[in-house]
Parts: sequence; C-alpha cells; structure tokens
Amino acid sequence: MNARFLLCLTFLVLAWPLLAADTPTHVLRPTAEACWLAFTPDSKLLLTGGGATPNLGDEFDYEMRLWDVETGKMIAKTMPSNGIGASGVVSPDGQLVLTGGTGGQWRLWTLPELKLVRKGQLDDLRIDRVAFRPDGKAFVTLLRDGPTNKNGVNYKAFTFDTANGRPIGEPIDWSPEKPKIFADERPLSGPPAGWTIGNDPTFDKDGALVAPTSIDPLEIPGDDVACGGPMARVISRDGKRAISAGCNGQVVVWDYPARKVIGKPLATFGRLFVRDPGLAISADGRLAAIAIMEPVSNGNSLSLTVYDLDTRKVVLGPLKIGILGVGLVEALAFRPDGLSLAISFNRRGDVPKTSTEVQLWAIPAKK
Repeated sequence: MNARFLLCLTFLVLAWPLLAADTPTHVLRPTAEACWLAFTPDSKLLLTGGGATPNLGDEFDYEMRLWDVETGKMIAKTMPSNGIGASGVVSPDGQLVLTGGTGGQWRLWTLPELKLVRKGQLDDLRIDRVAFRPDGKAFVTLLRDGPTNKNGVNYKAFTFDTANGRPIGEPIDWSPEKPKIFADERPLSGPPAGWTIGNDPTFDKDGALVAPTSIDPLEIPGDDVACGGPMARVISRDGKRAISAGCNGQVVVWDYPARKVIGKPLATFGRLFVRDPGLAISADGRLAAIAIMEPVSNGNSLSLTVYDLDTRKVVLGPLKIGILGVGLVEALAFRPDGLSLAISFNRRGDVPKTSTEVQLWAIPAKK
C-alpha cells in the first residue's frame, strides 16, 4: 500500500463517526404524510399512520404502514381506510395496535399482520389520542367533543374492553369547567395538556380511568403572556421530568411534581414567527429531543437536537435536516430502547400535494 492510500484510510477511520452522526440510518418514504409514529415495545418495528396518497383526501384515504427498524423496509400496510389518520399506539405486549381517525372511528389491529379485529364509531369528530391501560386489557380514546370555546377544546375520554371492544363505564369529560390552558386563556388548538403523565391516561387500582381535575399549563417564568404561553410540552413516563417550549424562545426542564424549572434553559430558538417545536423524552427520561422549524428566505429550516438531561450536553446535533418550504413536523418519537429516534415531516409544495419523509437517527452511545 502506498502512503497516500494509508493516509486516506486513516482519515476515514477517524472521521467516520463524525460523518455518520450527520446521516440518518434510514430514510423512509411513505406515499403521503405520516401523522403519527409508534414503535413496538421491542424496538424492532415502527408503525406510521397517515395519507394513502399525496393528495389531501378525505377520511377514507388513510393507511397504516409497518416498517423494519433495522433495514428501513416497509413490511406491511393496510388498505386505504378510515379510522387510521389521527393517532396510533401499540399494546404493552406488542400484539395489537390501536388507531384513531379524523371522523370518530377507532380500529384495533393485530401485529405484525395488520389484520383488523375490532372497530367502533364514536362521533364524526377527531380522535386526537389513544392509549392502552398498562395491563393491556382496556384502551382509551380521546375524542374532540363540541366546538372550541375560550377555555379550550372540549374532550371526552371513552374506555373499551380490549377483548371484545365493548365500552367500560361512562365517558369521562376531559375538559374541566374552567381549564386555564394558556396564560391568557387563548383557545387551545390541539389535545389538552391534561392527558396526564407521558401523554397517557391514569388508571386507579381497580383499573378505572381517572379524570383530570385541572390542566397545568407549565407557565415559563418570563414568558410572553400575550402570545399564549407554552407552545409545546411533554412529560417523562415516570412523571419526574417535563420539558416545555415557550413563546420567549426558551426550552426549559421541569421538576414536574414540584412544578419548578430546573436550572437554565436547555435550548433557545427564534422568538418571532417560529413554528411550534416538536418535543420528545426517551422512555428512561434521560434524553430529550427538540425539533424546531424557523423561517428562512425560501421556506422553513428544520433542525433536530438531542440532549442528555442529566448533563445538559448535546448528544446528537444540531442537525440541519433541510428546508421544508411550507412543510411541517408531524411527529417525533424515541425508540423504547433509546438507541434511535424517528422524526416525520412533510414538504408541502403546491397544495394539495405533499412529499413526506420519516428519518431514523441513531443516538450515540453514552461515554
């Protein structure tokens, strides 16, 4: 071997970890937008739900796709149908997936076959979130119920028996009488913050669903009240930590039980005209991911950064994923084992066409 070849080989060996860190392990390309992401408990499979065609269609133009995380290949998908496009979650044992639609439908499917086994219809409104009880024997759907009022969107939570799909008990009002969603009581456009710990519902010792008594906005000290308070928030699965992004351009970490901000801001971003950031916390509560879109001259620039919440150090990024035109981030989720995360976003050109990517990024091992 000549000296030049050895020099190049040495450079590649030393530089490869840095080069690879800026490259996703896989780029999945669904036919249309992926509105939600859900990993299986063993971290081997990823489910996405969204449009069946790049045209923005009606409730029957949605499908669910199953991907192999290791290879990045799609291994199964459903026929275009309803009851899929709004939300999805995998059962604790990894045997079932529950989906919610934009028209009040819920669907229960087997994994990995994606065979429909049960379904139901609640109303013609959106099911924003779905969740299984920890024992998997029951599941909950969160349905928009009525118009937006000055105190936020009204919701109802419905509980069903997983084995037969029959209702359990009566629907629970998920909107307290006077919830203070935002500091200035601006109408809420998305699911209520009171969907409890880890974005899942809480059940009592008898397995009954527990309704929220209040909605905590996690108001950030010094935030701009005029713009409506926190733009996004997420709580760790164990309920000990939370992160929230405010209109003052700060992402802060919370001691959630004490409702106190811990230390200095974790990150900052453009205060004016920034699009809502995407936030996620890993299953063990150690890592936080922040996806931020900020306007540039030719569209919106998307960046992704992962932090270690114990050390406050960056473990991945900031990654400049690209310019999305008038696109947006649809979903952000860590793999249960914490070894990677997935981000779904679309690049919208001339409406009603969309171009979607789901990127899988490896998390560097803790040193």
